[in-house]
Amino acid sequence: KEMDFDCMGSALGVSRMVSSYGREAYIVSKGGGIESQLSEALDLYSKVLEERHTFISDTEACKISGKNDLVIAVDHHNPQQSGAPLIIEKLSKVIVIDHHRRSENFIDNPLLVYVESGASSVSELVTELLPYQTQKVDVCEEEATIMYLGILIDTNRFKSRTGSRTFEAAAVLKKMGVDPITAENLLKEDFCDFEAKTQVLKYARKYNGSTIIAAVEDKQILSRTLMSQVADQLLNIKGIEAAFVIAKIDEETSAVSARSKGVMNVQIIMEKMQGGGHFTAAALQRKETTVAAIEKELQETIDAYLKEESGNESNTAK
Repeated sequence: KEMDFDCMGSALGVSRMVSSYGREAYIVSKGGGIESQLSEALDLYSKVLEERHTFISDTEACKISGKNDLVIAVDHHNPQQSGAPLIIEKLSKVIVIDHHRRSENFIDNPLLVYVESGASSVSELVTELLPYQTQKVDVCEEEATIMYLGILIDTNRFKSRTGSRTFEAAAVLKKMGVDPITAENLLKEDFCDFEAKTQVLKYARKYNGSTIIAAVEDKQILSRTLMSQVADQLLNIKGIEAAFVIAKIDEETSAVSARSKGVMNVQIIMEKMQGGGHFTAAALQRKETTVAAIEKELQETIDAYLKEESGNESNTAK
């Protein structure tokens, strides 16, 4: 749901792999939602991508699928987060390629699971798989650019969750024709987004020394993308190790976007609140509650986390 650059980039890479073996490939991307910046990139590259890929809806996938067909789920493993839950439920042959830490809700009985939580992105994992195929995989400049953007965004421009493998994958994509300037231009925001971020930043308050929380009042509704971008921006403040943005994402749902420089494990904090994610990037969504209620719970969870970490350090010292 709400497909981003990493999800689409890895889907494009897998689609090209499948096509290299002479099999029909379909990307189920219609109906689950697409983030705005990705949508603009797909519009820009529409002519090339539509010649090389077939984009369909979940319902269409169910209509044309047979029992010997394979589903490859990328950048997620929870069927509730999928933009194509019907085809996942219908077909018995499913492969999962993901970089999120495994949660309790996992796709039933997958044929193969490749979950590497230490990877920056699934675009990184798919790029690593390309040279191991027995057939040459043709990836064009436009596809490589979207895959590169998947890595760029998920690492906050190579600032977090970045290892030597990440740069090696980026180098491979660069050889395939990625223009970093074009990639950066695709991420530029319009004035409305800039103004919206500015409005959110005014709610930012320091909490517990090195943590900052921006709890946006209930009457404002934000996109998850905007929330994560603001959280990343708050990490640029000197002395801040973790940032949390809390806001409504629709009339019934409140959400948290959490980011860390690596000292504080925001994944643990979000999991304690029934969310999830990575060590440095995590989130949660909850219905029928208020921003204020989540903020209070978040503060208590941060306090408990810091107390627990302090205790662990004391025991280690002994």
